Amino acid sequence: DGAMVAMFSGCKKLKELDVTSFDTSKVKYFGGMFAYCESLKEIDLSNFSGAKLTNANNMFVGCKSLKKIDLKTVKAQLADMTAMFKDCESVTEIDIRLLTNTDTIEVEDAFNGCKELTTIYANNKFDLHEITADTIFEGCEKLEGGNGTTYADKQDKTTTYAKVDVEGQEGYFTLVETGTWGDYDWSLVNGDLTVLGATDEEATSPRFKGKMKDSEGQDYTKTDIIKTITFAQEVIAGDWTESEKIFGGFTNLEEIDFKNFNTENVTTFANMFEGSTNIATISNIEFNATKVTTMENMFKGLSALRSLDLTKLETSETELKDTSYMFYDCASVSEIKFADTFKTNAVETMVSMFEGCTDIKELDLSTFNTEKVTDFYHMFRNCENAEKIDVTSFKTTGINTDTTDGAMVAMFSGCKKLKELD
Repeated sequence: DGAMVAMFSGCKKLKELDVTSFDTSKVKYFGGMFAYCESLKEIDLSNFSGAKLTNANNMFVGCKSLKKIDLKTVKAQLADMTAMFKDCESVTEIDIRLLTNTDTIEVEDAFNGCKELTTIYANNKFDLHEITADTIFEGCEKLEGGNGTTYADKQDKTTTYAKVDVEGQEGYFTLVETGTWGDYDWSLVNGDLTVLGATDEEATSPRFKGKMKDSEGQDYTKTDIIKTITFAQEVIAGDWTESEKIFGGFTNLEEIDFKNFNTENVTTFANMFEGSTNIATISNIEFNATKVTTMENMFKGLSALRSLDLTKLETSETELKDTSYMFYDCASVSEIKFADTFKTNAVETMVSMFEGCTDIKELDLSTFNTEKVTDFYHMFRNCENAEKIDVTSFKTTGINTDTTDGAMVAMFSGCKKLKELD
């Protein structure tokens, strides 16, 4: 029946448990799965999904040492969550942002005894206030909804406030906005956007592309409130076009972590972050870019970006043709790291590639192959703090000598502090 009922139930002294290899996509019942694992302080459930899940009663009952229960990747319509988190007396945060409920769901004692619980993250379709249950929140003295409604003030342990807390509606849950991005679900809380699993967990080839959609399928318009983007599970990028500017227009985005982001199908990184000028940190750029033909304007204008580690960015010797304006006006970048996996054998233009990188002090480009480059125009222009640029591997045999406004014109212009150039 696809059950993991009582799988670890009663393992009272269990302190460490790794379930990151579990495939739960066909599991219907989580009942009592971790019941009375009294010594367990943390558990990583980031790979859990809930395509078939209906019953999670007593799943964590008596897990009195757990500090946080994160089920944000579990998308399911529950019919029974009786005592699901009962007596998790140390837990402060429960994340059930993708769960919805049937109209007849069983919820008695679901959060009973969670005396340290302050926050329950849920979406606006997770609404239990019409379900009858008298002790669902008993003892949740520290619980507070996202708009300031508190259990301490209401002293109501029934389902009356078992809904999201927003303007015009009081509740004990903190709203998590949800929607889709291509074939993937996303959720957003406090400015942190998480891209989750595929909307259809049984889809054979989901793709991440296009624009964000809200829960009603309309274009999401509040991108200015997004500060971080992460990917909770593997997300497979579609072959987007240059005009999509896939991560562009996030005007207040500060950080993006590309762990779990698969780019093996992508052919263009051009204009990838256009208009997201406040990004300060981009981490885990472990891209398979062997099909990518252009990186024109890829990081252009990211004036708040501080450093870039591209040592695990892999390109093809035959496909990548254009790196022009790739780092143009990255004025705060102090370091850019490359490795020999960044192959430039087929690149034809490096126009203004590093122009305006005013904080760069040193660039090691000794792994670059420039045999086919016809244009180095303004490549390092106004790198005014650069002291050393290693171009020992550069060959200029492909230079277009029939032009006076391209080729190598002003290639190092404005490099006022340059001390070493090879």
